[in-house]
Amino acid sequence: LIQSGFAPLVLWLRGNAELLQRRIISAAGTEQPSDKAQENAREFGEALAYQGAAVAAMLTSGVEAAALEGALRAGGALAVLAVGPDRVYPASALNLQRKILAEGGLLLSAYPPGDGIPASGSEREARLNEVSALCAALSEGVLVIAAERCSPAVRRARLAADFGREVWAVPGDIHSSESGGPHQLIREGAKLAESAADIFS
Repeated sequence: LIQSGFAPLVLWLRGNAELLQRRIISAAGTEQPSDKAQENAREFGEALAYQGAAVAAMLTSGVEAAALEGALRAGGALAVLAVGPDRVYPASALNLQRKILAEGGLLLSAYPPGDGIPASGSEREARLNEVSALCAALSEGVLVIAAERCSPAVRRARLAADFGREVWAVPGDIHSSESGGPHQLIREGAKLAESAADIFS
């Protein structure tokens, strides 16, 4: 993490800390996915957790929330927060955050209790970049399920590669912008993933 410019001294946890002993795979993707991309994210999240992995994703919306929902079905949801462990961001994530705590998942934050999301746009963007870097550093690798070419998910995958982690990408419709990121990563050397078996192999 030091090379990303973000190296927290303390991580705050709420929930099942034993998930940190599992293999951790980070799921990444767009916040405005198609129905098919959300379905894929849930299926990957559930399949990875059933095979013993913890699925780490930012507690936002879209692909990453869907991956956490899928992982939660199999007891493997690890949500990385952009706020303190006792806060919620975005507000739409409240129900999912409660379910993660109630159903054996884990909330992880690099920010102390009471810390909310920064008010200014630039500071908020910097905070989200820090959280994305933390997801990459925690994981054995990053799975990009649906994302545009120039997107935070693609940046996370490239950062993970810089960290020496694996990168996988789920191919999609060549006419869809949300396939652009995974296809570009595959061109750059990411491993194609059509199922959880491709990741564990």
